[in-house]
Amino acid sequence: MNILNRKDNNFDIMRLVAAWMVLYSHAFALYDDSLDVFVTSINYSPCSGIALHIFFVISGYLITQSYLYRKNIKIFTVSRLLRLLPALIVVVLLSTFVIGAIVTTKNLQEYFTDIDTYKYLNCILIFPLKYTLPGVFENNPYRGAVNGSLWTLGIELKCYIFIGVLGFFSILRANIIFIITTFCFVINILLNIFPEYPKYILTFKYSALLNDGPLFLAFFSGASLYFLKDKISYTPKLFFIILVSDIIAWYYIPFGEYIHTLLISYLIIYIALHLKPAVKFLHGTDISYGVYIYAFPIQQTYMHYLGQAYGFTSFVLTTTLVTFILGYISWKLVEKPSLDLKKQLSN
Repeated sequence: MNILNRKDNNFDIMRLVAAWMVLYSHAFALYDDSLDVFVTSINYSPCSGIALHIFFVISGYLITQSYLYRKNIKIFTVSRLLRLLPALIVVVLLSTFVIGAIVTTKNLQEYFTDIDTYKYLNCILIFPLKYTLPGVFENNPYRGAVNGSLWTLGIELKCYIFIGVLGFFSILRANIIFIITTFCFVINILLNIFPEYPKYILTFKYSALLNDGPLFLAFFSGASLYFLKDKISYTPKLFFIILVSDIIAWYYIPFGEYIHTLLISYLIIYIALHLKPAVKFLHGTDISYGVYIYAFPIQQTYMHYLGQAYGFTSFVLTTTLVTFILGYISWKLVEKPSLDLKKQLSN
């Protein structure tokens, strides 16, 4: 099995674009959600939706490859934790003890003696996530939320665990992944037809799957495409056909959003692997995760101090610049050293 060379694909630039798309889609909610014509008309942000599909499809493809390359549950577990946790720990600590301490409406003694300040540190463990700090961003248009982007990390971690378990029991195979993908597809449709029904047959709250389900489907669609990498044709003609089919499914077919997830998965992998690498200077520098986890608190901090004084465009451009700088610093000082340690442990 050949592990993918980062210089021969568009994974890094696609993830960076996706991270910025999340920043941009959040900008409307954090600044003035009435500006987002999609949210106000259809209660959905295509920009954010496509971005998360990019993240999860690529993750499903690469995480499956990663386990099958090593076939070692210890190395897989350590590798995933070293990729996910170090940068998360730093952003949670900075949010709690720097941003929170500076912008809170409480005095510092009250802030640092409030148990809720330290409950926010639970975000480091991902489960359970906490989104507020005492007195922080209370007067922002999007009141109280410190880092609303972290909710997807729990889904990502569950997907990692799922792949690890399948690999550990030696059943990480094409037919199993296809069954799981089909199950995710069907269960998403059923949960939309009968959104209240699971509550009567299960002992835990299940309605979260209405939001999380499409991302599980995207992840396992990516995993399925990994197993089909030598069986599916990737051509411009087929790309165009699937693109048109995706648009039709999304707008005109009942529950087409789930067909959309399957179809866009092909489009994402096509662009990632079968188009000429678009931005060569980024290869080996993946700031997308840092951009993703820093964007929200930076945007909230901007709104706290400057509000709408300089307009929406200034808000987006300024927070983009600051977030990209922090993403680069995170990559250089935290993430890349962690990945280097991961390689040493793997060897």
